[in-house]
Amino acid sequence: MSSQQKVKILLADPSENFHGLLDDKENPLLKKCEFVVCTKGSDAIEKIKDESNDFQGVLISNSIESPDPISIFKVSITSQPTIPITYLDSLEHMHFSEKELISMGVRSILHSPFDLQDVLDSFGIDDFVYEKGQALEIGKKYQDEDVDKEIDETDDGFQRIPAQFFVSGKESLFDIYVKLRKDKFVKIVRSGDLFEAEKVVSYIQKGVLYFFIRNDSLEEYVKFCDHLASKASQSKKLELNKKFGLLINQAETTINFLGRAGVDKESVRYAKKVAKNMINAMSDMQEKNAALKNLLGSLKSYEHSVSVSCIGSMALKKMGLASEKFQEMFNLACILHDVGLVVREDEADKINIKAGELIVERDLKERVKSKKVFGDEKTYLNRIWLEHPDRAAEILEGQEDIASTVIQIIRQHHSYEFKALHNKSYGPVHPLAEILEAANEIVDIIEKIDIEKLSNNSVKSLVSAALKNFPRRISEPLSDAFV
Repeated sequence: MSSQQKVKILLADPSENFHGLLDDKENPLLKKCEFVVCTKGSDAIEKIKDESNDFQGVLISNSIESPDPISIFKVSITSQPTIPITYLDSLEHMHFSEKELISMGVRSILHSPFDLQDVLDSFGIDDFVYEKGQALEIGKKYQDEDVDKEIDETDDGFQRIPAQFFVSGKESLFDIYVKLRKDKFVKIVRSGDLFEAEKVVSYIQKGVLYFFIRNDSLEEYVKFCDHLASKASQSKKLELNKKFGLLINQAETTINFLGRAGVDKESVRYAKKVAKNMINAMSDMQEKNAALKNLLGSLKSYEHSVSVSCIGSMALKKMGLASEKFQEMFNLACILHDVGLVVREDEADKINIKAGELIVERDLKERVKSKKVFGDEKTYLNRIWLEHPDRAAEILEGQEDIASTVIQIIRQHHSYEFKALHNKSYGPVHPLAEILEAANEIVDIIEKIDIEKLSNNSVKSLVSAALKNFPRRISEPLSDAFV
């Protein structure tokens, strides 16, 4: 679908202005969509039956009458079964449980109060439309820079992207740079120009591990990665390695954005999209019976939180906890579990890392254990390590879009390790926190060995050893996943 086309949504709601959400004609979100409003159930049914109406979503309020929502569900599922249905729930009117609604064919449920962004997210509108105008507008600021000419800029102004996962459109949406040395870059592709894949590949063949974009383009890059990964996760034809490549890129850029921009409603929304895409990708992998060992062999190159989510999802299935609700909570906790590793102002000079930068967990643990690190540096690094689950919880507690259960999982995701090493107690630990911590331990081992050279029994033995401090109800489902 062209980026200039609008997504067509049927709205069955007795309120003509949809509680005021359709009144603001200048709202950029409305420019993406065309709402066909039906104030009576019979009108909605008539339009749904007409296949010439190319709807990308059906939005049904539980206050709709003549006939009621159930009648509209039935017609929609019968007439156009591929169109997703979102149900607007309110205790003021007839109410169904989440289980009942899903069994009737509802894809998403929204509870009042909600905003227009919530509505669009429920249908995955960004799966259909990516507005490239803003990305290209940012690029215009740097049009005077020559391609293939050295640029003097501080490292702080750029964000690195793993070269093997870098994405762009046929027309490059972003200025792409290669770092030559400290504070020295060269632009290899200009925003708006044809994306020459051969040129980019040639840099990778020369040993370039990262491409760089400017920080003011990072959010647009996150949106673009979200757009591609969302489409890929729903595709039944795309190869799994390509699907996971797009998902990894989405996760890594989202986490980098969280580190730079902080945690707010917008960045949490991006994290939730990663969590949803993980559900689709893992489901596809399990349906195709993809070899687990092949997946594990690739985890070294995966973004850490994606690796943990992949491993944990195996346990959820074995434990009978693979409902979409549990998976989404777990995946969101995986994506956000290390936001507490952001360096604070009072720590930056002590550990020689810039304030606001997100430390990679593996790097932090290595520095804490290193004999070359001592004094204040070791003290501060160790403090960050021990406090990061609580710090993450404190950062997230002010976000109304994050369930308290997700925050509990994140706060407790090192409960067994910290209790064993530092006698720190967290009280009753949530089962999903136990799975997250156990998956974390497995990923730590996988990152240190060449798993592809080991037999299945050897892999299972390593996993069992990593989980020796966990109760059997956690360790056995994870070990069984490696049979």
